[in-house]
Amino acid sequence: MERLKTTSKQIKLFSLLRYVCGISFVLLIIFLYIYLNEQGETHVNASNSSLHTDTGFAVKHFLSDKEKEHDLLGSRNNYIGDSIDFTILNNRLGTDESFYQFSTTKVLNKVNSHSKIEDKSQKKHATLVSPASKNKKVIYLTFDDGPNYTTGNLLHLLKKYDAKATFFMIEPHMKTYPNSVKKMVKYGHSVGMHSVTHNVKSVYKSATTFKNEMLQGQKTLKKITGEKSHLIRAPYGSVPYVTKPYRTAIEKVGLIMWDWTIDSNDWRTHNGEFVNNIKLQFNQCPKNQPIVILMHEKETTVNHLEPLLKYYKKKGYRFEGLTEQLIPIQFH
Repeated sequence: MERLKTTSKQIKLFSLLRYVCGISFVLLIIFLYIYLNEQGETHVNASNSSLHTDTGFAVKHFLSDKEKEHDLLGSRNNYIGDSIDFTILNNRLGTDESFYQFSTTKVLNKVNSHSKIEDKSQKKHATLVSPASKNKKVIYLTFDDGPNYTTGNLLHLLKKYDAKATFFMIEPHMKTYPNSVKKMVKYGHSVGMHSVTHNVKSVYKSATTFKNEMLQGQKTLKKITGEKSHLIRAPYGSVPYVTKPYRTAIEKVGLIMWDWTIDSNDWRTHNGEFVNNIKLQFNQCPKNQPIVILMHEKETTVNHLEPLLKYYKKKGYRFEGLTEQLIPIQFH
């Protein structure tokens, strides 16, 4: 009799366990369904990636079995040197970042501009005009981060092809190479400021520090050349750092900020690959879009620039510098 009671208890316990397991399985299925269909974000940091550093880009996600792929929209947070910090949006898969591979597919920046710029320091309004488009066979070459020991060779090469460019310079470098800065102006190139520190934590500490670094560069430039330029380029581009308060701060003192429409990526290459990068992006640009090319004053860029100048000269393009009368290209 005692044995029958024990057996009965075991049967009841087994039934209860089976019921609990069944409920748990159903709840697990529901949880997985919700999880896989939930929109979220995955934060990723990539190094030495071939990813185009734009404000937006497409990222292909490959499952571990490599049989399926999904295009996910990403938003860049920051890039410094060889490191790109960004966020994958609408991630429904929840897998880890090791399975992300990057393509050159990108979501183009939305560019905007202002029809007027107010310079309160000079108490004037200047009506701006649109920069010449690709259709008008004009290319705007821009060089960041100089001057340095390569600037003399760069200026000589540009002169050889009757090419004008725009130099966005770092203030301490101007002090180190004042003769190169003077030659830029003498040869008819456009000049502008690219900050004092070129350090994210310093230059973007506040709208005031951003403005003041540009004004300090402006003061040094005028002292060296006698020219007062209002052209500036934000380190690493205006997005995401130059928010509305920053834009308001620089506009109040008449500074004109320029981004670009083609990123050569010359800062990450060493064997002239940037030339093909430019050509590829150039062919994808609409005919009514201005061609503003971002490059840097570095030895490998200077060493491989001539084929690019020769190529577009043969196609009938002319190279001009940016002016304060042009509507600036700005990321938004």
